[in-house]
Amino acid sequence: MAALLCSAAGNVNAADKIFWANELGNSLRVANLPGGTDVEILDGAALGSGPCGVAIDVTAGTSGTVYYADFFSNGIWARDLATDAVTSVIEGENGACGVAVNPATQTIYWATVTDGNIRALKLDDPLAEVQTLFGGQDGPAGVAIDPAGGKIYWSNASGGAIRQGNLDGSGSVQDIAFFESTPLGVALDLADGKIYWTNRDSNAIRRADLDDPSTPEYDPGTAETLLVAGFPGTPAGALDGPFGIAIDPDGGRFYWANWSGDTIWSAPIDGLTAPEQLGSGPYGDFPNFPVLLRAPAGIAAPTISGSAAVGSELTCSEGIWEPDQLGAFFYTAPHSLAYEWLLDGTAIAGAEGSVFTPTSPAIYSCRVTASNDAGSTAQTTTALTIRPTLSLAKFYDANADGDKDTTESAINGWKVEVDGFGTHLTPKTLSLNAGNYVVREFAPTQSNWVATTPKVVQQQLGAHDQTTVTFGNVCVGAGGGRDTGFWKNKSGQALVTAADLDALTSLNLRTKAGGNFTPAGFSSFANWIGKASSTNMAYSLSAQLAAMTLNVRHGMVDPGRLIQALGTLSDNPQGFATVGDVMAEANTELGAHAVVTGGSPFRTYQVALQDALFSANANKTFVQAAPCAFTFR
Repeated sequence: MAALLCSAAGNVNAADKIFWANELGNSLRVANLPGGTDVEILDGAALGSGPCGVAIDVTAGTSGTVYYADFFSNGIWARDLATDAVTSVIEGENGACGVAVNPATQTIYWATVTDGNIRALKLDDPLAEVQTLFGGQDGPAGVAIDPAGGKIYWSNASGGAIRQGNLDGSGSVQDIAFFESTPLGVALDLADGKIYWTNRDSNAIRRADLDDPSTPEYDPGTAETLLVAGFPGTPAGALDGPFGIAIDPDGGRFYWANWSGDTIWSAPIDGLTAPEQLGSGPYGDFPNFPVLLRAPAGIAAPTISGSAAVGSELTCSEGIWEPDQLGAFFYTAPHSLAYEWLLDGTAIAGAEGSVFTPTSPAIYSCRVTASNDAGSTAQTTTALTIRPTLSLAKFYDANADGDKDTTESAINGWKVEVDGFGTHLTPKTLSLNAGNYVVREFAPTQSNWVATTPKVVQQQLGAHDQTTVTFGNVCVGAGGGRDTGFWKNKSGQALVTAADLDALTSLNLRTKAGGNFTPAGFSSFANWIGKASSTNMAYSLSAQLAAMTLNVRHGMVDPGRLIQALGTLSDNPQGFATVGDVMAEANTELGAHAVVTGGSPFRTYQVALQDALFSANANKTFVQAAPCAFTFR
């Protein structure tokens, strides 16, 4: 058999490249679509000697692989579209012409004109043997497959028939059409239920329904002619030995090669406009079996799964891409997928996998770019908003300084309210919209808890913020204090020594009248401390200072312990000071102001010192080392 060729011509359509074989030109060729521009000759020493039939697996090789049958060298060849490396698939196939490939099963199919066989081979099994699906055919040339329907179709060029059989080789062969004039090449439009073919000798393009030929109502004589040379409206040269056909269902066109005329043409499937020649070539000698390769087309955008929260792993799906339409020789599946994560619409450096973990609130999306040898197409997910977060925390402020130190522990279960967003127990993280928020902590039913940070916080939350509002608290209680009553009774008498009285004498202790108090013995001390009153606030303060001095001297109170000391000069911003500092401050004040009665400008200050020591002596206001119990109404 000489060389067979089909030609495709088109203007605006969805295919981006068209490939064809040149049987006597010893080459494959490719041109851009639309327009057929930039024809490239794919030749090479190992190309073969009579290419007759082309198919593409866009998923194979570096960026896709084109397979072709070779009529004269009796083999099937493969060419990597990126590296141009050519390898032999199978040899010894007499008059190989027409090829189809199923990437999903890695199976290649072809016809042998000379031997009259329809053949198949598993590409992914090096030990696989060639399978003859159907033998005894009359000059078969060109095969098309429908994997989903389990069918294979071919044209018997010498026998003038269009035939079908089961893809696995089972069952018998059935005629779809007969009395055709050297049919060469078939293509399927499965969506429309049609099979197309080219008749070389009658210069015609024909089609028929893909009804089941085994049914009684099937009539193989119902094939129709779409185009024939000499028809009104058919340009001269449009059909000159048509050899092989490809269909672009998305673009609504079919393409064929003119083996005798050395051209590629196309026409609309609906027949509303005239056929058009594809560019100006060069098409090569005896072009045949065109196939179409289009950049991937998206059907459904990818989606993001995972929790919309900072630190939560997000997964981007592939999206759905239009599959190859193998029977139409229309290839558009992706060869590769690339992922790119976007933050507020801008690509995130290094975020190029299907999985991504966001580190801050923002609007995230994922762009998936599908590529094959014809080009690239991107689809982007719907935006996923990770809202800014407002975290609520509580800590035990053991040093009562209002700051969370690394050694200070969290308090869980403390009741906090965010205005308009309810009450919560710490720790709690809320995903909110950007804006201003009022956060307040609740006071527990136990009165010995003291806040060391503001109880109400106005918090501004930005779109990308992860903000924590932290409240600090301490509880106060026992610390070893003994009050004035203890030190004037027998329990105190049993402890007080002469050295203690000397220590008290060294202080600026005051009597009711404001004089210096020097205890002559325990009795005078007990009488003095027992009668202390606030008429002269210096006298009352002196009694509390004396009691605390004895508490410290007898190891009952650590002078370094913090106590509540509001209004004193030694208290910190949170209202706490050490016992020793308050004692020293009180002694200094007593030395400066011995009589402080009502109306004195120093009375408020001395009251603050007196209250701080009084509460500590009463064993109530020492900062506790660990949190106390708390409950809320």
